[in-house]
Amino acid sequence: MFNANSQAFFFAVLAVLSGYGNFVVMGYLKDVSADRETGYKTFPVAFGWTATAVYSDVLALAAAVFTGLALFRVETNPLGFVIFVVA
Repeated sequence: MFNANSQAFFFAVLAVLSGYGNFVVMGYLKDVSADRETGYKTFPVAFGWTATAVYSDVLALAAAVFTGLALFRVETNPLGFVIFVVA
């Protein structure tokens, strides 16, 4: 259905979205006390510090896996996945 380069692009987009999600969720942790005072419902305010850390770890792992899959799918660079694992 999709060629390898299309799959690589799709995985790269998922990696970027996962990485950005991780960045945003971790950024909310610095303002938890102010968010609670103002009533701003962020993920850490609603679910707590531990749940936020676990969610952030899941997003970081997803970003790493999608990056590896994107590198593995590129037809012109068969060593991309090996380079990713070594890095």
